[in-house]
Amino acid sequence: MGQASGLLPPQSRLPRPSADMLAGAEPETAPAEAGANRIVVYERPGFEGLQREFTCDVPDLHELDFGDCISSLRVEGQPWVAYTGPKYEGEAFAFEEGEYAAVEPRGRLSSLRLVHHDLDEPLITLYEHAGFAGRSKAVTEETNLAYGYFDDRVSSHVVQRGVWLLYQDPGRGGRQYIAWPGERLADYRPPVPWPSHALLEMLLLPQGMLWGP
Repeated sequence: MGQASGLLPPQSRLPRPSADMLAGAEPETAPAEAGANRIVVYERPGFEGLQREFTCDVPDLHELDFGDCISSLRVEGQPWVAYTGPKYEGEAFAFEEGEYAAVEPRGRLSSLRLVHHDLDEPLITLYEHAGFAGRSKAVTEETNLAYGYFDDRVSSHVVQRGVWLLYQDPGRGGRQYIAWPGERLADYRPPVPWPSHALLEMLLLPQGMLWGP
């Protein structure tokens, strides 16, 4: 398996999982102190203009007079997911700990969600066929499936631990999908509109800590 890089692209589009996909998901936990997890958002690029700081989920930024105006942001602690629609609807973008002087899509973010899940010791099991059938593969670190048997063969998965980003193409290219802990996705069509993912990457612990075997 490939070596984990420890980095996510500044913005990653993430479809929101449906209620059926999250049935039986593990309860959310906060592995770090709540005060250590925060996001500071700014109305202009380069951390300029009005700003707001949040330490918990924000279902509708419009209610706080800060909707559809975020152009830059800073994240401390656990990752956050930002959505273009209120109540965590629309396109989603992942932001790990760090500074983002220019956010795309600029001025379109309407809700924010802190990744509360425990990111320790991530594990996802891939299956060759739909319905969790055929050969299986347990993955605990960033992996490029194009180099092995499972290239273009994955049709279902179970996430035991961690939050994973699934990419259609190597090099973090193509379409992307977010897989949450406890998720049992029996068939990639739908909601994943491509036959397999070439690269798997996990959302990381604060300060870029990776956990593996």
